[in-house]
Amino acid sequence: MRVGNPNVMVFVDDPAREDLVALAAASTAIAGPANVGAVMRRGRGEIELRVHERGVGETLACGTGAVGAVAAALARKDVEGHEIRVILPGGTVVVRPGQERYELAGPAEYVFSGEVADET
Repeated sequence: MRVGNPNVMVFVDDPAREDLVALAAASTAIAGPANVGAVMRRGRGEIELRVHERGVGETLACGTGAVGAVAAALARKDVEGHEIRVILPGGTVVVRPGQERYELAGPAEYVFSGEVADET
């Protein structure tokens, strides 16, 4: 499944206990530049996810990562259903898998604003 940018999902026992930097380094050494997610099945309709975004580091949430994690969990038959909850450090989103595309729903909040200084 294409989600807009490359994502590697690694299924682990507990994403909170993973060294995400080391996991991302090992994964991208094999797969090349990509976002790397540590995923854990929490139930038939729920997963937990932490994401290390390429060029950024760990983020509170990642839409493409959430969709990619659900696609991977479905392929492994770890989850089932029309709505899969994805628990991220920044909050919970819902992914609705479909035949042609997946839908992502969840809250959005400003976490930063800034201005670009004119240096002329």
